[in-house]
Amino acid sequence: MKVDFKNIFHDLIDEYYCIIKLPFEFPRYNEGSDLDILCFDINETSNKIISHIHKLVNSSVTVEVQEGKNKIQIDILENSKIHFRFDLYGKLPSYKNILIKDSLFSSVIENSITIEIENIKIKVPNHIDEAILRYIEFHEFFSSRPDKLKHIENIEILIKNNSLKIEDFYKKLHYYI
Repeated sequence: MKVDFKNIFHDLIDEYYCIIKLPFEFPRYNEGSDLDILCFDINETSNKIISHIHKLVNSSVTVEVQEGKNKIQIDILENSKIHFRFDLYGKLPSYKNILIKDSLFSSVIENSITIEIENIKIKVPNHIDEAILRYIEFHEFFSSRPDKLKHIENIEILIKNNSLKIEDFYKKLHYYI
């Protein structure tokens, strides 16, 4: 089984969304992987995703949807194990260790850029917003999840590649936290 990202994201072209922390291997993925998607209309976005992944349903594949406040989780299960998950957010999650202005959420979506990977057009944060989101994730979870160091490494790569000016990163980071 393989998730058909091309058709899913083709259907989402007119939606206001942004995939955050896009895995480097996208559109390839490991079983149990997920995509975190910020979107203004989580219901419409989830309906479009579900309409495509229901085509995968068979005797061993099911789809489960869990709705929470400002979040919808769509799981594709194969033999009762998570094959792939879409996490849709209608606002940024609440963090315990860092205070973030609510307006960062809309800024990330409104300033997103469209990229194409293997003929799949997707919306992702610009480099500054990507770095800020990764920094927030690192700051919030590093003490309990040392694997979050990968987010700082990603920021370092953006700086080394001249894709991110550290001054712009700090300026926007300090505005929103």
